[in-house]
Amino acid sequence: MDIASKTGKPIMRPMFFDYYQDENCYTLEDQYMYGEDILFAPIVEQGQEQREVYLPEGNWIHVFDGKTHTGGQIIICPAKLHEFIAFVKEGSEAIKIFDILLEK
Repeated sequence: MDIASKTGKPIMRPMFFDYYQDENCYTLEDQYMYGEDILFAPIVEQGQEQREVYLPEGNWIHVFDGKTHTGGQIIICPAKLHEFIAFVKEGSEAIKIFDILLEK
């Protein structure tokens, strides 16, 4: 997260900040990036157990099941009450933050 202090880029930012060439990212109202490599897609409706998640270009690893998904598409992602929906860009060391979730 040194980027924030060195460049002034916000840590939490809208999807189009990093994927400005992807028109789909301008339409996403509740997905966001945390740094350059972590994508969050919060559950926003009471009782909601799944949601659509748009993954921009690249490969993305789901932090709860470790599965890799190809970007440039919308996927349906389940989330239990005690879970959140997050993906880490493949190749990023940020996946280590979520290692405890993958050790289940």
